[in-house]
Amino acid sequence: RLPSCRVEVDGLAASLDREESVEVVLYREGDEAVARRAGEELRFVPEDGAFSTRGDESLLPYPDALERSWAALQNPNAGDLIISAAPGFEFADLGGRHHAGGGSHGSLEVGDSEVPMLAVGLEPPGGIVEVAPAVLRYFGVEPPASMRDAAHVA
Repeated sequence: RLPSCRVEVDGLAASLDREESVEVVLYREGDEAVARRAGEELRFVPEDGAFSTRGDESLLPYPDALERSWAALQNPNAGDLIISAAPGFEFADLGGRHHAGGGSHGSLEVGDSEVPMLAVGLEPPGGIVEVAPAVLRYFGVEPPASMRDAAHVA
């Protein structure tokens, strides 16, 4: 949100409800994260190694959606709103750069979230945050606590 913007974050999120290019809008409201899609909301917060939710969890039908959304909202470089583009759309940045016609990244969609992986000689990791710990363990190195905890809540 630009400094001159007088609209509150929840109002900005609501204004995107009818935009066909917007799949879901994420923002923080107090201690909770909010995922908003087409006027519906899902609120979530980490609790005891999982997430406590209020609302329709089907609003985030993506791989590791709660974990990834929460981590993105904790990023000190994130803006007040994080907008995931709908399939077939790409957003340009403030400088006008984009990835249209090339590789996309950053949306919560499966195509932007999952990559093929071949694991030989070790148990296949269940998710991307488990790759580095699995490789370290294979070579006899105990992963640091930050890696062991990453698979739970960021």
